Amino acid sequence: MCWHKKGVCPSDSLRAENARLQAALEEAQQRLSEKTDSWDGAFREIEALAKTFLAERDDYKALAKLLREKLDSFGVAHTDGVWHLWTCEAGFIDDVREMCEDDCAEIAALIAMTPDEAREKE
Repeated sequence: MCWHKKGVCPSDSLRAENARLQAALEEAQQRLSEKTDSWDGAFREIEALAKTFLAERDDYKALAKLLREKLDSFGVAHTDGVWHLWTCEAGFIDDVREMCEDDCAEIAALIAMTPDEAREKE
């Protein structure tokens, strides 16, 4: 029984407000769930990329170590950012570097080649 003048009981308006709020809450939860799923997917992609980069970095480190060992075994050394043969006589004349880098770099590149790469070059 409604005692309010307009014919709407306070409990009816409270129920309507409660239903409206429940619907808004469900909609907000649905949007949050969609965003969370989207973020989870993005994070999974980032994680996969990070793992790939770490694996590639480890591969490159291993290749760099192998290259250094191979070059060391053939008598080359890394100085001034260039691989030089141990017998390289390049130095500084009047504070100007002699230009051996091209020869030493080419020789080092040849030494570093795999047998397959060497066959292709021939």
